[in-house]
Amino acid sequence: HDMNPQAVCMVDDESGREYTFAEVRHLTLKTGNALLSMGFGRGARGAVLSINHAIGFSCALSLLRAGMAWVPINAGNAVQENIHALADFGCVVLFYHSQFEPVLEQIREHVPAIQLYVCLDKRGAASPWFDEWVGTFSDDEIDIETNAEDLATIQPTGGTTGRSKGARLTNRAIQAFVMTNLAITSYDDLPPVYLSAAPMTHAGGYVCFSILARGGKLIIQSKIEPARFLAAIAKYGVCATFLPPTVIYML
Repeated sequence: HDMNPQAVCMVDDESGREYTFAEVRHLTLKTGNALLSMGFGRGARGAVLSINHAIGFSCALSLLRAGMAWVPINAGNAVQENIHALADFGCVVLFYHSQFEPVLEQIREHVPAIQLYVCLDKRGAASPWFDEWVGTFSDDEIDIETNAEDLATIQPTGGTTGRSKGARLTNRAIQAFVMTNLAITSYDDLPPVYLSAAPMTHAGGYVCFSILARGGKLIIQSKIEPARFLAAIAKYGVCATFLPPTVIYML
């Protein structure tokens, strides 16, 4: 964030690792430049298959920096559902967490269009570790031509009315969501502290954009555990979160 680049941007609640805005900017520029140097760019589709994870969310931001379209893949779905989304939406890049290594062989077999696999948290069986892969690329500012009607994300629908479809959201749609959220929300304490425990691949992840736009902090939990969730509210001074009804019932 330009106003305070050394402010904490994201916190991994399980490890305690903090990432400043400057660090996230550095990571997303390096990743965006890596993607562009490999021939991926405006209009290409990339996905992140991961539990809630700071580097995973940074990779989603990197796809957008490179002018690509982010395909948010629900880590809780059955592998066949995710294969369908990756194939039908034309993904050519996949960032993934190591816990999904066991299903990578199926994905490789059924989604041959994917040209690049990168493991977020360690070396994969046949994929580079993100830290090593991104290390040699520049963090120079990215200046590419995009417009408001370019595709920003392809959001898989829930599939309650049949096979999951891809909702195409443009840059204009994402900007409108963020601006609306900024307009209708206010916080007694600024910058806001947001607890991200619901999947960042759904509405809770989009709320993160507006929190970051305010210079806020994301507290990231890999999954919802009621006791840990409630403890984090007091520990970090959380003032905002997003929860689906099923989680509210759990609490």
